[in-house]
Amino acid sequence: MLEEAVAICESLPEGEGHLARANYKLSVLCSETGRLVESEAYKRRAMELRLKLRPEDGIVPFAEEEYMKLCPWMLW
Repeated sequence: MLEEAVAICESLPEGEGHLARANYKLSVLCSETGRLVESEAYKRRAMELRLKLRPEDGIVPFAEEEYMKLCPWMLW
């Protein structure tokens, strides 16, 4: 389901915040299921998107709260 959310976010003109959050969630889920290579790829993508969207924040913790701030409205 999250992979479908990523596809939807990529098609939205202002969906990058949701895309960053979806990648964050996928990273966490992959990590919890032992898919560490995939987890790191999603984490890297989430962090890149977050930094692009909020460069003034700099590097922030890789935490749910930080990625929720990127979503002014809920996609899911």
